[in-house]
Amino acid sequence: SEVKAALKDLRNLYASAKSLREAVNADGQLDISRALRADFEVTKVRSTFNALNPLFDKDTQKGTDRLQRGIIQDIVEIDTSAQVAPGKPRSPKKLAIVQ
Repeated sequence: SEVKAALKDLRNLYASAKSLREAVNADGQLDISRALRADFEVTKVRSTFNALNPLFDKDTQKGTDRLQRGIIQDIVEIDTSAQVAPGKPRSPKKLAIVQ
């Protein structure tokens, strides 16, 4: 069903986030842009949350909608901060955002 697929996608998102975080903690200059775009494509993340949101009551849905927007904003911000100019290290400020 759609909900089971969305739950599986949510678990995969969690595993990918955990893996990327560990990789960046091990190497702060690691280029994660490709993995970030592949694993956290915004429309797929949004559709995953949208498939799960109807399971909750209306008040809870308002909260999960806010969380969803925050997560998507974080993905976009991390993607922007993950980009590193060739031959230049990631700045401490960008590294803090990515971690």
